[in-house]
Amino acid sequence: YGPAGPWCWIRCDDDAFPQGCTWRMTCFYYELYACVLVNVGTYLMVIYTLKKHVTRKLHHSAKVVNKLYILA
Repeated sequence: YGPAGPWCWIRCDDDAFPQGCTWRMTCFYYELYACVLVNVGTYLMVIYTLKKHVTRKLHHSAKVVNKLYILA
């Protein structure tokens, strides 16, 4: 391990620990991809809920259908 630099404490500048760069990228990108997956999951749940809500409303009111098709 090396000194805490700008963003990582895992050294990869020498041959003593050649996996350092791999660990550095792994530690950073696992958290990044986890955040991306949480965001994508949240967006998908919101889209699904809104579609379900709009579909339910469309089945109950012809006026809503007419208003939506005017914009199309």
